[in-house]
Amino acid sequence: MDPINQNPGLPLNKTFGLNGKGALDGNDLDELRRTADAFEAIFVSQFVKAARSANLADDIFGSQAGDTYQSMLDDQYAKDLASSTKLGIAEALVMQLGGPAARDEDR
Repeated sequence: MDPINQNPGLPLNKTFGLNGKGALDGNDLDELRRTADAFEAIFVSQFVKAARSANLADDIFGSQAGDTYQSMLDDQYAKDLASSTKLGIAEALVMQLGGPAARDEDR
C-alpha cells in the first residue's frame, strides 16, 4: 500500500488548500473568525436549550407555538450571549486552525 502523500488520487495540497506551511491570507482568516464566532453561538445555543429543558415542571400554557417561540428566543439569547460575552471558544478555534497567521496577528 502506498503512503497517502504518494497516492495520486488524493492530492491534499489541491483538495484542502494545504501548502505545507499552514498559511492563510487575510480573507481566509476573517472567514475563519466568522465561522468560529458562529460555532460559539451554536455551542451557547445548545447550552441554553439544555438548561431550558432541565425545568422541573411543565408549562400549564404550553403549546407547539409556544415551544417554537421559546426555541427562537433561546437562539436569540445565545447569539446575544456569544457576541457580548466571549467564552474563548472562537478564539481557541482560530488559534488552533489559523496556524501561524492567526498567532502572528494576535500579537
